[in-house]
Amino acid sequence: MKKFINLSLFATAILLAFYTHSANAWVQKISLERVFVGENIRIHEVAVRCRIQKKQRIMRKQVSSNGPWCSTDIPSLCSKSKISAARQLCKLNASEFTALASGKADVATPAAQQSGSKVEGIAEPKVDSKQDLLAEQMLIEEQRIEIAQKRIELTRREVELKKKLSEMVVASTPGA
Repeated sequence: MKKFINLSLFATAILLAFYTHSANAWVQKISLERVFVGENIRIHEVAVRCRIQKKQRIMRKQVSSNGPWCSTDIPSLCSKSKISAARQLCKLNASEFTALASGKADVATPAAQQSGSKVEGIAEPKVDSKQDLLAEQMLIEEQRIEIAQKRIELTRREVELKKKLSEMVVASTPGA
C-alpha cells in the first residue's frame, strides 16, 4: 500500500513538472472548434486561453482553402498546427501582443526569437520535445472529456424531451 502511494505521488509530481514546464508555452486551454459556413467558405475558430493572460485570444483556420491556423489579432502569426499556433500566441506577453496586434511592431519579439519561430508567415516546423507532446496530449484529453460531457448532457436532454413528448401524446389521446 505504501509503495502504491509513493508511486502515485511520484507520478503526480512528474505530471506537474511537465504541466508547468515552459515548453508548453503557457497554453492553458484551447476551446472546441466553432464552425462558420458561408458561400464557398468554411472557417474553424478556437479561443486560446493562456495561463498568464485572462483575455482569450482567437485563432481561425480557413478550411475551404486548407489554410493555416492564424491569430485574428495578429494575422501574420500562423502555423499549420493548431497547437503550435496556440503556443506562439501564448509566448507573447500582453505588451508584445498589443504591439503586434496594433501593427506597431513588425519585427520578431524577444519571446519569438528565443523559441526560434517566426512571427511573420507560417512558422517553421520544429521537432516537438517530449514535454511539448505530453502537454498537447493533455490538452487533447481535456477536449475529449469536455466532448463526452456535452454528449452525456445532450443525451439526457433528449431522453427528457422524449419523455415529455410521450406524456403529451398519452394526455391528448381520447379515452386516456
